[in-house]
Amino acid sequence: MWALVGLSFACTTIITAIIFFGHIRGAIVTASTAGSASAWRSQRLFLRIGLSAPLLALISAVALLVKGSTLECELVQSLYEGYTLYVFFALLLLHFGGEV
Repeated sequence: MWALVGLSFACTTIITAIIFFGHIRGAIVTASTAGSASAWRSQRLFLRIGLSAPLLALISAVALLVKGSTLECELVQSLYEGYTLYVFFALLLLHFGGEV
């Protein structure tokens, strides 16, 4: 079970890191050509949303492997999911207009 949990967490983290580097590279190219801070703000929000996958994988791994930590892990998971929804709403406002 430890090996499966570790492999799943490692795959999630590696895939997320590849996506992060792609977003950062795209933001650098966009910001250098457009000269806009809006591209950086948008990419920062994308990265915050993308961070949820490895963080939730880590929380699930801890909940599976450490006895008695399920309640605390669920609390942290719910808090970060709420934060991710807030960031997604801010991203929608940034793209479709409105105050962020």
